Amino acid sequence: MDLMRLCPSKAVSAEEAVSQIKSGSRVFIGTGCGEPQHLLYPDTFPINLSSDDFLLNCFLSAPVCARPHLKGKLIIFRPICPRFPNFFSSQRIGLDVALVQVSPPDKFGYWSLGVSVDITRSGLENARLVIAQVNPLMPRTWGDSFVHVDEIDWLVPHEEPLVEIMPEEKDNEIARRIG
Repeated sequence: MDLMRLCPSKAVSAEEAVSQIKSGSRVFIGTGCGEPQHLLYPDTFPINLSSDDFLLNCFLSAPVCARPHLKGKLIIFRPICPRFPNFFSSQRIGLDVALVQVSPPDKFGYWSLGVSVDITRSGLENARLVIAQVNPLMPRTWGDSFVHVDEIDWLVPHEEPLVEIMPEEKDNEIARRIG
């Protein structure tokens, strides 16, 4: 995937993209298995996640909430509900930046949110600045997952495995009963 050829004015490094995030910004991070790891870890994210000046609002128990450097931090957990995307569009929860992960584009300039089509679309649509990690390992999914290149401000190419959330211990009896 040659983003410099496809979108030369938008293709940048992770460092360049996240340097656009200003102090005090309200940042939406793509959720669950769609979390854009390369934009957050280890050293590209401009916010010191262990700082006392940092407040984290979690809508799901996302991988970012379980990071060791967040132990002891104040984390506001807001369980997600079907109307939750309206909180962004109504500005009840304002957003300045959305960090998302997308599949490579099709020939018409459409990228897919892949496995992250829950509240990610609303976060992307309502943020002033959208930074997308373009990952060839993100599957292209159908439905309401497509995002046009015009909706993305910065594109960061980086291939990495998607986040996997697996139970630490399997309970075979429960699995047998469910099956």
